[in-house]
Amino acid sequence: LGPAFYGDYVLIFSMITLAYFLSTAGLPNLVLREISHYSASNRHDLTKGMLVSAIVMFIVLLGLCAALSGVVQLIGVEFGKAMGPLAWATVLLWGLAILLENATRGRGHTTIGQVGELLLRPGGIVVLLLIVQLMVGAGAVTVDMAVQVLFAATALSASFALVAFIRVQGVALRAKAA
Repeated sequence: LGPAFYGDYVLIFSMITLAYFLSTAGLPNLVLREISHYSASNRHDLTKGMLVSAIVMFIVLLGLCAALSGVVQLIGVEFGKAMGPLAWATVLLWGLAILLENATRGRGHTTIGQVGELLLRPGGIVVLLLIVQLMVGAGAVTVDMAVQVLFAATALSASFALVAFIRVQGVALRAKAA
């Protein structure tokens, strides 16, 4: 990204981050705490209900953030214009990934529950940006391309979080049945 586009990218990334924090509203910590409690109490059956409730609440809060962004745009404030559909999809995937990662951590698999957010997402951003720069040239990377890279890295992280949670949850349910 050149100097002209870097400020736009930082603005969009900041808006994505703000929307993420407003829409998750502490839910990842709640999921981690409650699922840890369920695991310690050998009440693995409650994990699904807790996670589904947290996901529904996250989606409702994300919808409220999107509605607020729309209202802000209608009254002419420049705040919401940077948040296009791909940016909102990135917030959605990021929130879902974090909820699943914290559920995995709550089941006692701390390391695997942190791989997506601490390794795949930031590493994916760096690697994908380097690939894009090699393909189009360093000065030709646009803000839209950078947001697409952010979305792709977040999708990679979310996919990993989903697979990890399914594997961890499946192991716990099989162990309980045995």
